[in-house]
Amino acid sequence: MADLQTLKTENLVKWFDGESELWLPPADPAVGARRILALFGLIFRRYRDLSWTVQAVYPAGPRKLIYATESKGTFADGRPYANSILTIIEFSPEGKIRFLSDYFKDTAVFGRPLPAPPAGQKPASGR
Repeated sequence: MADLQTLKTENLVKWFDGESELWLPPADPAVGARRILALFGLIFRRYRDLSWTVQAVYPAGPRKLIYATESKGTFADGRPYANSILTIIEFSPEGKIRFLSDYFKDTAVFGRPLPAPPAGQKPASGR
């Protein structure tokens, strides 16, 4: 987490390889270290500042964890940002991130709100 907090892609290089997959909605999945680092670069440029606080870590299988985090920061345009995130991370036997996917509580902050539920169906809880 300390490497991520720096918001510098060069500090993330050691965590990814050619087989790594990163999925940070609303972007499409990125595969391979080069694409993943490029995606992080684009994400970091959207913020003046950004930080994460780990609330809990749950084991989810061999070399797989689920992190519950709170993220806070400021968008480049000055708007405040805050979100709750669940992150699934699976590591390779060598310690590289094999798979990482985030699930954001508030997706509207990214300009892509969740679609309305079908007629007659109630929205999911927490929204």
